[in-house]
Amino acid sequence: MSPLLMVFVGGILGGIVSGIVIGVVLALFGRRIADGVLRQQVSYLETRLKETILDVGLGRIASFLDQSERIGQIVKRVVEILQLTLGRPAPEPVLKPVAAPASVA
Repeated sequence: MSPLLMVFVGGILGGIVSGIVIGVVLALFGRRIADGVLRQQVSYLETRLKETILDVGLGRIASFLDQSERIGQIVKRVVEILQLTLGRPAPEPVLKPVAAPASVA
């Protein structure tokens, strides 16, 4: 089952359960108590939604950045191995001074 489908089904089931709880409370205890329960449920769902979205979003961004860093390190190692295997020296990171052009007399 895909994660998107699980979230969708979970949302629908959560909504149904919340509706049933609110309906039962309204039928048994009256409007004032149902209003309090409704406000409590809405604030709980808002808090959970914000936490979930922030946690999932930030987690995915962090894993993407971590994965791209690892891919960069792997590519560096592969290039070094290929250079050693083919007998080519690794490029020197030191900048060489540029010679001034010869003046024409």
